Amino acid sequence: MSKLLKNSISSDVKLYFEEIVNLQASGNEFPVNLDDVWPLVYSRRDKAVQTLKSSDLFVQDIDFKAFPQKVECQNGVGSSIKEKYCLSIPCLEYFIARKKREIFEVYRQVFHRAMTTQSMSKADAIIDTVQHIMSLPLDNEVKTELIQRVNNDGRRALPEGKGLALPPVAGDGMVSATKLFRKHGVTISVEYFNDVLCSIGYMERVSAGWRSYCVLIDEGLKYGRNKPNPYYRGRTIPVYSEDTFGELLKIVFNCIDFE
Repeated sequence: MSKLLKNSISSDVKLYFEEIVNLQASGNEFPVNLDDVWPLVYSRRDKAVQTLKSSDLFVQDIDFKAFPQKVECQNGVGSSIKEKYCLSIPCLEYFIARKKREIFEVYRQVFHRAMTTQSMSKADAIIDTVQHIMSLPLDNEVKTELIQRVNNDGRRALPEGKGLALPPVAGDGMVSATKLFRKHGVTISVEYFNDVLCSIGYMERVSAGWRSYCVLIDEGLKYGRNKPNPYYRGRTIPVYSEDTFGELLKIVFNCIDFE
């Protein structure tokens, strides 16, 4: 795959992004080699690496991965260890693409068009079904049997010819951020989204033992509410109004500086 340069033309950038789409479709969670893209917006590699590792917006092993590699010295004597950094698609968008408007325009053309309506509808159906099952009471027979079958490697989770009848759930117009990201055609991680909301005072992190969870506060409550978490008693998860989520996305995007 060709390395991009600061003066790379749009067609070269588009070709590279299309190759990344193919790698992502094959199941590669971190398909972007930092060495291929840092010249687009950074003057030196070490500056790009420092920014990536020191930023509160990107988390190692979630947004990017570091792979130590043995590199021979230029004089041919000995070797050294150099880390190879691979980025996720959301990290590529906010660490590289959105830094320059012309680069982001090419990114948007390639990646947003790749999100077809068919794939989104399938993902929605799977996520909605799982969320509904897990929200059922602990003593619900359907939930109990399904969990038992999933945990038992020797049996099929859903035997052929056996369906699980689920009652309809009444909604209140509030939807998870993940589902609304797909609806609006944006590739962004929930972790990054929450970080931005926390930085502008729309959300805060609440400690719960060795973990934490995010809670909408103050201005953030204009766009959603905190719903009881069906997986952890006493905790909540943020859900958002479909009618105003677009406005909230604009606020988040406006907090990202373009160089």
